This record gives sequence, C-alpha cells and structure tokens, in this order.
Amino acid sequence: MKLNKMKALMLVIGMLVLLTAFTIKSGSGDKVAFFTDVNVPADQVINGSVVAIFGDVKVDGAVRGDAVAIFGDMTVSGTINGDTVAVMGAIRLKGSGVITGDAVGIGGGISKDSGAVIRGEEADVNFGMGGGSFIPVITIASVIGILITYAFSWLIVIIVPTRIEEMSQQAFSDMGRRFGI
Repeated sequence: MKLNKMKALMLVIGMLVLLTAFTIKSGSGDKVAFFTDVNVPADQVINGSVVAIFGDVKVDGAVRGDAVAIFGDMTVSGTINGDTVAVMGAIRLKGSGVITGDAVGIGGGISKDSGAVIRGEEADVNFGMGGGSFIPVITIASVIGILITYAFSWLIVIIVPTRIEEMSQQAFSDMGRRFGI
C-alpha cells in the first residue's frame, strides 16, 4: 500500500509540473517557455532561438536565431536574425522592428508599421475568423481537459489496480454478451 501512495504522490507532482508555467534556457542560448511569455528586453541579445508554447514572444532587443510562438502572438520592435513563425497567433512588427529571415503567420496574420522590415518572404495564412482568438482558447481548454482526465485515469489505476484488473478480465470473458451477441 505504501508503494501505491508513493506512485500517487509522484503522479500528482508530475501533473503540477506539467500544468505550471516555466521557462527553459539551454546552454546553447535557446530560450523555451511553456504557458508563459518570453520577453527580450531592449538591452539583451539572445544567441539562439526563442520559443513560446501557449505564450507570447516580445522582442525589443535582438535574437540571433529563429523565433516561434505557438498559440501566442509575436511582437517585434527589435531584431530577429532568423525566421519568425506564429502558429494560431499574430506577428506584429512595431516601430523599426526587423526580421532578417522569413515571417510565417498562421491563423493570426502579419502586420507591420511603416518603419518595420521583413527581409525574407512573408506567408500570411488567415482562417477568416475575425480576430481568431477563440480557437486557441478552445484548444488550451481541450488540452488541459485531456491532461486532467489522463491524470485522474492514472490516479485510479494506481489506487485500485486490482479492481481495474478484475474489470478488464471480466470484460474479455463476457465480450459477446456485452455487445448483445
């Protein structure tokens, strides 16, 4: 029984880690954030790529690599020396923002001020949703719902494994009757 309690505790700790917003900065200079925003201040240079999943990317300084926002917006008033991608979010170039590579906006579009520059190609894919912000909200809610359901399922399997085993054995032995055959 002590082992089952330990497994349940580990599962709860794992779920808290998954549902908590956090940022990872690798030794190569890359910066990756989950469920939180990535901000590059005007006096900072990132020597690597910047990625935000379920968060926004705001670049006032410089990024010497690619920049990606998945289910978030990208705002650039500094410089990105690489490609820029926003999936289900918008790319906005403000002031004298510069993107030296390609810019791809999927589901949110690309907008730029008169002084802003994209030196590569622009690919703007809109879905005609008028703002397009409800799709990420639905997707975030769906992902969180799936994670919670998955966690509770594992919690039940850990707490009552013998009952789950009995149910699975009974389902296989009476399969025809269960389907009305």
